[in-house]
Amino acid sequence: MKNRTLSLIAALLLFGMAPVVAQHDHNAHRNGNGQSEVPDTFKKQLNGVVTEYLVLKDALVASDEAKAEAAAKNTLVALEKVDMNLLGGNEHMKWMGQFKTMESNLNGIVQMKGIEMKRSHFGVVSENLSDAVKDFGIVSHQTVYIDYCPMAANNQGAYWLSADKEIKNPYYGDKMLKCGEVKYTIN
Repeated sequence: MKNRTLSLIAALLLFGMAPVVAQHDHNAHRNGNGQSEVPDTFKKQLNGVVTEYLVLKDALVASDEAKAEAAAKNTLVALEKVDMNLLGGNEHMKWMGQFKTMESNLNGIVQMKGIEMKRSHFGVVSENLSDAVKDFGIVSHQTVYIDYCPMAANNQGAYWLSADKEIKNPYYGDKMLKCGEVKYTIN
C-alpha cells in the first residue's frame, strides 16, 4: 500500500509539474520567429541527414529499390552522427523522439522488401524529418522544399523534402509523378 501511494504521489508531481517545466523550456529555446535556437553545429549535422535523405527520395521517385535501400543506409549513418547532446531540455526530448522514429523507419526501408513497403517507411521518416527541419532549422546553401501529396498514404496525405521546386512524387514514382504541392520553403 505504501509503495502504491508513493507511486501515485510521484506520478501526480511529475505530471502536475510537467506542463510548467515544458512551457519554460519551450520558451527558452525559441527565437523571435518561433524557431528553435539551436547551435549551428546541430543544424549542420541535421543538414547532413537532409542531404542523404534527398538521395533516398530521388531513388523512390525513380522506383529504384536497390538505390533506395543504399540511400536509406547512408541516411541512417548521417542520422547517427547528429549529436543530440547539443540540445537541451524540451528540444532534446523532441529530437530524441524524432530520432528514434526515423532510425526505426530507415531500418525498415533497409530490411523490408518491395518498393511500396519502403515508401510506407519513407513516409514516416519524411514526416519526422520535415518536423525536425521546421523545428530546428538547417545550415544549407540550398533551398529545401517541403512538399505534400494528399493522395499518398491511402489518401491520408504525406510530406517529403525536396531540393527542387518542381514536384517529383516519391510515393508514386512515374505513376503520379506530379501529384503534390510545395507546402513550406526552408532557406
